[in-house]
Amino acid sequence: MTAAPAASPAHPERRGRPPAGLLAGGSCESILLPQIRDEHPLLQQALSALHPRPIDDVLTFTPKAIHILCTLHPLVVRPVGGRQSKGYEVLAGLLAWRALRPHHALHLAAQTASAAGKPAVTAPLQTEESAAPPARAKQRKRAPPTALPAAFAVPAMVLPKDTHDDDITALLCAERWLLITSVGPLKALQAELVQLHDQARSHGWTQDLTPQIKSLNALARVLDVTRQTLSTRRPTRADADDAHPNSATDRP
Repeated sequence: MTAAPAASPAHPERRGRPPAGLLAGGSCESILLPQIRDEHPLLQQALSALHPRPIDDVLTFTPKAIHILCTLHPLVVRPVGGRQSKGYEVLAGLLAWRALRPHHALHLAAQTASAAGKPAVTAPLQTEESAAPPARAKQRKRAPPTALPAAFAVPAMVLPKDTHDDDITALLCAERWLLITSVGPLKALQAELVQLHDQARSHGWTQDLTPQIKSLNALARVLDVTRQTLSTRRPTRADADDAHPNSATDRP
């Protein structure tokens, strides 16, 4: 019999386990924010490719918003360190980690300052996304961010410690592909943004979850578009009713 050919480097999809099989080997747990040691370099690359905006300010999310986001979209981690110093490395879970990332940085800075006998950092750190706002962005008054407590429990899928980089690459590819393809038609989403903003305000979500994104101007900055792009033609309630007939899933 002729031996099966080895997986070719030109076809990385042939290496490693499929993402579904990889996740099947994990366990659902709650971990504490300080237990997260770092993020995998492949995750850093994915975040840079997915969120290149220079004015991302995820500290505008309240603790309640981060709790909801992390519950709906858990992290994917693997154990690192020994039994006496067990921690976790973040492998995937782009939406949750993007929200947790600056808070985790604040905790690390506070730990470092405490070990050095210096005052803890209370202001948000300058991240790559927030360090260089574009010239067109106007200076705006910022409410002080509410830092997550060290006891914040993060829902996570814990994968085996020996998870291979090929599997992590495949998992991140699957996650990014699904995030991009599951949001629906981009033109329809753009047309509904103003209506969605109004609905979020009516439910109190802008105040409770994103208090610094209450206006369309702030939303435009977060999405890195102009204010005119969001409101070139503000949809009316009649437009929405005509375009989207009521269904069993519609809210009253």
